[in-house]
Amino acid sequence: MNETLNEVRLAKEFVKFNERSFIRLLGDMHSANFVVDITMDFEENMYRIRSIDFDQQSYEARKQFYLPQYYKENNPIIDMAMKHLTWESVRQYQREERALIHKRVKSSAYRLKKLINIMERDMIAPRSKRHNIKKRISGTLPRRFVFRTKFYGWTSKSISENARSHALN
Repeated sequence: MNETLNEVRLAKEFVKFNERSFIRLLGDMHSANFVVDITMDFEENMYRIRSIDFDQQSYEARKQFYLPQYYKENNPIIDMAMKHLTWESVRQYQREERALIHKRVKSSAYRLKKLINIMERDMIAPRSKRHNIKKRISGTLPRRFVFRTKFYGWTSKSISENARSHALN
């Protein structure tokens, strides 16, 4: 293990990044399309993975497209996660990230509602693509996850409810 690299913390952050990418429908997140922001703490480094390429957001219908774990370029970090994290800890980190998203949605519900209303009017993809992604992704989410008809993003209420329910599971 590299003395300056905390593999466990980096693996944990990748799990959380995977969740954020899916919730934001941010696709094509192979290793060339994100950066690892390292912040020096007193004794250890903190890691935050940030997207740097947004041209594949909310377009592709395949669920795997929005999950960085499925890109072969990310295999080194996936292997690191498999080496250091148990399935239970992965689920815990996923719940933590969803709880944070729930908190953010709840605290900015008014702004998010205004944003989603604008997004509904912006046809960022052909109707067939929107229908296809809505159909494919909705089958993988809990029933209370409500999709709007014009835009396949989530309402602030449904994001909040889903994040809260997953945070409690």
